[in-house]
Amino acid sequence: MRVALQDPSEKLPYTLDWSDWLTDDTIDTADWAISPSSGPTLSLETQTDTTTTVYVDGLSHGVIYTLTGTIETDGGVVGERSITIRGAQR
Repeated sequence: MRVALQDPSEKLPYTLDWSDWLTDDTIDTADWAISPSSGPTLSLETQTDTTTTVYVDGLSHGVIYTLTGTIETDGGVVGERSITIRGAQR
């Protein structure tokens, strides 16, 4: 499992590329969540036909977070992927 490191003072983008999974379908809606949810802020959510992006800030040093992106395609298929992030002083 790969863990992304993010300094608590940073506001960084995280992007999920769904193109290998979508085949001929495109993203209709996207949603993001982070756990634990107290502290971090998710903002500037954007999407294209094949990618979703969100900015994360407000992490705490030493805490491991799970950032989860969920999509629904134009064809009604639902997908979910997660990114592990650890708040770390750099």
